[in-house]
Amino acid sequence: MRVGDVYYGYSTNSANANIQYARSFDLANWERQGDALPALPTWAAPNFGLTWAPGVIQIEDTFVLYYTTRDTESDLQCISLAVSDSPEGPFIDESTGPFVCQTEIGGSIDPYPFRDEDGQLYLLWKNDGNCCGKEIGLWVQPLSRGWSLLCRRANRANPPRSGMGTAAG
Repeated sequence: MRVGDVYYGYSTNSANANIQYARSFDLANWERQGDALPALPTWAAPNFGLTWAPGVIQIEDTFVLYYTTRDTESDLQCISLAVSDSPEGPFIDESTGPFVCQTEIGGSIDPYPFRDEDGQLYLLWKNDGNCCGKEIGLWVQPLSRGWSLLCRRANRANPPRSGMGTAAG
């Protein structure tokens, strides 16, 4: 993500960070900066191996980080969000539960926030059916300017295909 003359890259957890990030001024030389999300919400499993797939978008003066983490209640991977006034964080997640978690189809992973040509914000993600022999699909939902889903019913972004997401017997 470019902010001014600086580029930021966010990546999946490491041994000592939930969401590691790096900074570059030329896209060729990158400097590791640390953990953009130093604390997880209380409902998330505190394990550096269970937080991944960050997607960051700037909405006006706020930076919103969507990410995957393990919900301790359902024991599934779910999507949460954290906010910061800087692309370097720290991003703060004050949620009391997952932002998106399709428990009936294995959970929700790999969030990707984007802004369409008309300025509408969306969140694209995948249900985690591969965790448990469920059908796998891509889902998309419009977002409000306040980062929340405009409605609670997500639209499937890809049609189901025969045999997709089923476990071999």
